Amino acid sequence: MDRRKFLTVTGAAGVTAVWGSSLTARIASAAAKTTASGAGFPLSSVGLQLYTVRTLADKDLHGTMAAVAAAGYKLVETHELYGKTATELRAILDMHGLRSPSGHYGLAELQDGPDKVFETAKTLGQEFVVLNWLDPAHRTPEFYKGFPALLNKFGAQAKAAGLRFAHHNHDFEFDTLGGTTPVIETVMANTDPALVNFEVDLYWVYKAGADPLSFVQRHAGRVAMVHLKDSTAAPAKAMADVGSGVIDFGKILTVAQSTGVRYAYVERDDTTAPIATIKSSYDHLAKLLAAK
Repeated sequence: MDRRKFLTVTGAAGVTAVWGSSLTARIASAAAKTTASGAGFPLSSVGLQLYTVRTLADKDLHGTMAAVAAAGYKLVETHELYGKTATELRAILDMHGLRSPSGHYGLAELQDGPDKVFETAKTLGQEFVVLNWLDPAHRTPEFYKGFPALLNKFGAQAKAAGLRFAHHNHDFEFDTLGGTTPVIETVMANTDPALVNFEVDLYWVYKAGADPLSFVQRHAGRVAMVHLKDSTAAPAKAMADVGSGVIDFGKILTVAQSTGVRYAYVERDDTTAPIATIKSSYDHLAKLLAAK
């Protein structure tokens, strides 16, 4: 989906010295508070990231939203406005019985026009504003040195506007940049939990070589949303429809609600059959969560 050696660290001790915060202590605390026996995840909190159906929506927005609703979804996460105003898009979503709890927004949008972003989010009825992506030019040691403070700033602005803020990960955030600690761990340890949430893409966690279940558990209270797309087995680790790959969504979603996950969005960036993808993924999750 198109969408640092900030200071060289050599492990958790180095991170603590550099950032003034104990990464290992936070991880241990989160893990201690997490149990695997929490309530199951409700199907009513499962939605669709509309990026999955972007090629169809660009041609026929009304028809695509009708197909999304027909597939079973009642929640959607936006990634653009399709040339509409926020008011016009909200009316289309309402017409098809769809609600949008969150939306993806770019770094430049949040830096240059946060008030416009927040106005758009509110018009769409969203609770969360999500930073969707960092392009390669920003994946530098210098940028990441100040990234936690930037996320805190966005979080404070969103809070002042009556919204919540989250950052969406990809696999590149698991790079250690020459040290031993993945950048994502450093960023999570050095952002304010009261201001910054995370939307964890479970596929990208797996693609990076980490365990999605463990990651969500260790960061209990920080992960407000997850993206659900499956993966084929290693070494290919190609994207797949939910339920057709190797990621154990049953285990993850069993603990998700108890760790603070509010919404789960189906997404597949590279599908060549968007409606088949969203339908089969929803049907799989409906069976998986039938007793929830």
